[in-house]
Amino acid sequence: MKLIIYSASEYGFWSNEQGWVQHAIEATQFTKAEAKRDNLPISKDRDAVWIKYNKQLFIDDFADQVVLELTDKEARKAAKDQYHCDGEVEIDDNAKTSRGGERGCYVQAWVWIYWPDAEIEEVKV
Repeated sequence: MKLIIYSASEYGFWSNEQGWVQHAIEATQFTKAEAKRDNLPISKDRDAVWIKYNKQLFIDDFADQVVLELTDKEARKAAKDQYHCDGEVEIDDNAKTSRGGERGCYVQAWVWIYWPDAEIEEVKV
């Protein structure tokens, strides 16, 4: 099985040679091992996902043809790749996941909230 990368916000598929392209046949094809190892490219809305390759797939009829199903481990990795930022958004290796429909899922994350108005009293010792 070959995989390719899709982004709705980029309105296309990823090609290592050309960047975002409109036809799946132009997209770089990856093995599942490569998909697990490699990071997704940056997309406008950080919505790039791995999908199964189909050379007949065109961007205009994409929405009704492909559904990506990730394992919990793959969902955590995708969340880390897309959103993890040390000290701001962190995702544990055992974070809970919740299927939110056929186009994605929720992944539990830690989000740092800074309290700028917190009063700090300095103590001299």
